[in-house]
Amino acid sequence: MLQVFIDGNEVDVQAGSLSWERNTTDFDNLSFNIFTFREKDFFEEGQEVELYNNGKLQFGGEILTVGESGARNNYLVHRIDCVGHEKLLENRTIAKAYELEYSGDIIAYMSNDILFNEGIQPGVIERGLLLNEVRFGYISCLQAIQSLAERSNYWFRIDQFKKLHFRSKSGYPSPFPLRWDNVISDSLNVEKGNSEYRNTQYLLGSQAVTSERTEEKKGNGTNTEFIIGFPLAKKPKIYVSRNGGPFEEQTVGPKGVVDTGYDFFVALEDNVIVQDKIGTPLTETDVIRIVYQGFYNIVVKSQINYEINKRNQKGRGTGIVERVETASYRGEGAARQANLQILNKYATQDCFVITYETELDGLEPGMMQPVHLPEHNITNVEGLITSISASDDNGVLVYSVRCVRGPVDQDWTAFFSKPKRDVDTNIIEGDELIQPVYSYEKTWTQGEFPNLFATGVYPSNTTFPSSTLYPSLSPSQKIKFLAYFIGDVEAGRIPITQQDIKSDSVFTICLMGFDVEGVITKLAWVGGYSATEQLGTGIYLDIQNVNLIKTDMEIFQIEKIDRKGW
Repeated sequence: MLQVFIDGNEVDVQAGSLSWERNTTDFDNLSFNIFTFREKDFFEEGQEVELYNNGKLQFGGEILTVGESGARNNYLVHRIDCVGHEKLLENRTIAKAYELEYSGDIIAYMSNDILFNEGIQPGVIERGLLLNEVRFGYISCLQAIQSLAERSNYWFRIDQFKKLHFRSKSGYPSPFPLRWDNVISDSLNVEKGNSEYRNTQYLLGSQAVTSERTEEKKGNGTNTEFIIGFPLAKKPKIYVSRNGGPFEEQTVGPKGVVDTGYDFFVALEDNVIVQDKIGTPLTETDVIRIVYQGFYNIVVKSQINYEINKRNQKGRGTGIVERVETASYRGEGAARQANLQILNKYATQDCFVITYETELDGLEPGMMQPVHLPEHNITNVEGLITSISASDDNGVLVYSVRCVRGPVDQDWTAFFSKPKRDVDTNIIEGDELIQPVYSYEKTWTQGEFPNLFATGVYPSNTTFPSSTLYPSLSPSQKIKFLAYFIGDVEAGRIPITQQDIKSDSVFTICLMGFDVEGVITKLAWVGGYSATEQLGTGIYLDIQNVNLIKTDMEIFQIEKIDRKGW
């Protein structure tokens, strides 16, 4: 028995109109028709939809589009097209960097910090691959999880129960094999061949990282830009020797974000080091030393000798079949591994696409299904289930299944070896600048002292501070610094970047640069005449508990609005 619910209310579906599909490369989808008479109901995008088959939930998602016809008659026909819960991942963005984290742990962080608020619960999330560096620059959570899955050679999906799964592809077996007694008679079709075969492959467009390099350059009294030999792959260390003295380490900030407050400014994938505009240019007796690693271009060649020999022995010339791929991997080892991984997927001629129908339930896209069809000379192999669709046959769901082996099918290639521009243990997606925004607020009461919105009272010969009378903060001293605490101990201060003061509110922005890293447990907004960059000075106007994990690959944009509450 098939039942469809929209926002928890069961609807009558036109017989024979229902169909749905699950696959590995796109959203799940469901379509059906509804008739409404006299008092016509209307449906709209975003309403929640559930499909049950004999009491078992088969599909969960939301309405994507609604088509209507027959309005001038005494009824309406509603054509309802729905999309699965994966669509929710498109609705949220992420701007965050991670270092030395497992891909599954990153997905768990995303689930807890972002997706939980959308009703998505963690399902089976395996730990995945240890990644050296991950940077997501304002991309959708869908794109971020796709990148993590592709890099880890895992699959992911949000099931009909709104549970997010992240699992190894090789560890997801089907509940039953493909053999004749599991197939509806005469529904099976087999296609064989591999038009994409190759046994030698070149990979262009990738970059490797140099060993650590040290370059020294002299100043000339006017120059504030210094060009190095390779574009930066990582944040460098910069030292300066002035007038023959010892080399002293300099502060390094993000070029293009701020233009003062650091000694030098750099940008990844750029080979120009820029001095602070208010700094004194280096003279001929000054030396700048840059210690860094950079990118350089490489071409990678991989081949499978036994495939070449096999074709040669069959009299097919040298046996070599070459192809060229282009992808922007970073790191020589990562590029070679990726090139060989792609080659291994194409260097086989034992490929097939099998389509069949069954009434058996339990198959899911991404499952590996054992195939035993000796009549087609296919035995003891596994195929990837790339898609499952179902249609209503007199109230019974009949499943159409696509089972694939090898790159003869686009879904197989996308599932196993889709080339990406990132690296094996590094993922960079979206904007190169990782600058997440964290927003805080406070509403002040009149009885708080000291008070950001106190009436203007200043010391004089007749007016003195007391336990109930505090001097007012001048506009330039209201909030001067953002202090950050690591392990509940103040670790540093950052000048306020922007401050907008009105009679009933104060809005501040502070940029926390690359030089800050660690687990930040508190933020404090510090003001007053005595507030300086020295820790412990000034008035701690507001302290808030936080849990921010900061890496040296990202800039935090800390925003705060203080409101007058009376």
